[in-house]
Amino acid sequence: MRGLALVLMLVAAMASSAAADPIDLFARAARNYDGGEFAGAAIQYDSLLQMGYGSSEVYFNLGNAHFRSGSIGKAIWAYRSAAELSPRDLDIQANLNVARLVVRDRIEPVQPSFLRLVWISLADLLSISEGGRLVTILWGMVWLCVAGWLWWPAAQRILMPAIKLTGAVWLMAALVLTARFVESYNNVAAVIVADSTEALAEPGLGADVVFDGHAGLECVVRGTRHRYVLVELANGRVGWIPSEHLKLVGT
Repeated sequence: MRGLALVLMLVAAMASSAAADPIDLFARAARNYDGGEFAGAAIQYDSLLQMGYGSSEVYFNLGNAHFRSGSIGKAIWAYRSAAELSPRDLDIQANLNVARLVVRDRIEPVQPSFLRLVWISLADLLSISEGGRLVTILWGMVWLCVAGWLWWPAAQRILMPAIKLTGAVWLMAALVLTARFVESYNNVAAVIVADSTEALAEPGLGADVVFDGHAGLECVVRGTRHRYVLVELANGRVGWIPSEHLKLVGT
């Protein structure tokens, strides 16, 4: 009996391992999507995220599945998450813009200052992960030039300007990356996924309603208290909403 029980346990473990295979999950998600089973495809793609396969492709396909199944809030959240990883992907931006057209809320953003526009343009050139790789490469180039300057005296006159230039570019890139990291840490993007929610002046029942939000409304998290999250809209309005009514971009 013990041998039979062991065999049954091994068979169950193998079946569980096969069910959790990411390639199989991706293939099943694609078949569900092609067959019009969009909710089922979303479940499969979400399982991939839970397993740690949070690529821009998975988020993008998840966004498509949510959009086709009518979950606009989750679709925008998935597209925003995909755009964080691949900011220059035209397909992601196109689908995100289409999904935004369906959102019920229309928020007129505050016009940023000139310096803020310059910073946004500069920050949008590379994602944080891409910026990290660039800083690492530049740091390696600096030390490569330094090594050449030390071991190749004949080229010191040429390498010294290269060291200064590469070092200056590395320093600027490192400062921009640090600023972007701090900004992303202090400005966590989120999307309301509940059909509707009330933003309150204070967390808790009985507080005054500041504004109503609906699925797909994008915001920035400013704080948390108990089961409530303080969010800020693009027009500067703030309010507390239940944490289960939104999803953080990239999670």
